[in-house]
Amino acid sequence: MAQAHFMAQAHSDAHGPHAQDHAAANAPAKIIATPEARAAIKRLVLEHGPIMFHTSGGRVGGRSVPICLPADALRLGARDHRLGEVEGVSIFEMEDRDGQPPRRAKAYVLDVAPGTALGFSFAAAPGMRFTLRPEQARVPGTSSDAGAVG
Repeated sequence: MAQAHFMAQAHSDAHGPHAQDHAAANAPAKIIATPEARAAIKRLVLEHGPIMFHTSGGRVGGRSVPICLPADALRLGARDHRLGEVEGVSIFEMEDRDGQPPRRAKAYVLDVAPGTALGFSFAAAPGMRFTLRPEQARVPGTSSDAGAVG
C-alpha cells in the first residue's frame, strides 16, 4: 500500500515545473553492500522478518546513518522516496520540507561501523550500526576497491 501511494505521488509530481529534476532524483540509485552489511541484513531478516531502511536525507544523522526497521513499522508518506534496494530490502529517504528533490549520487555503499544504532533502529550487530555513503570512484589496488559487491 505504501508503495502504491509512493507511485501515485511520483506520477502526480511528474507534470509539475520541476518534473524532470524530480524524476531524475527519484530514479533508484545503485546500492552496493559490503559483505558485513549483507550478513547483518540476512541475520536481521531471519530474526525479525522483512525489514527496511530509512534515511532523513540530510537531517538527524543525514543519509549517512540509516535506521533499520521492520518493513511495516514506518508509514511512508508523500515525501519518502525509494533510494534503492539491497538483498531485497528497500532503502527509503525523506525529501526536504521545501519539496526539493534530494541530491543523490548514482551509487551508495551500505556498510557497518562501530557505534550505537539510532533511536529504534535494529543494530547491525552488538555495538555496530549501519552506514550509507556515496560510492567514491574506485582506484584499483586500494582499500576502496575491496569488499563491496553490488
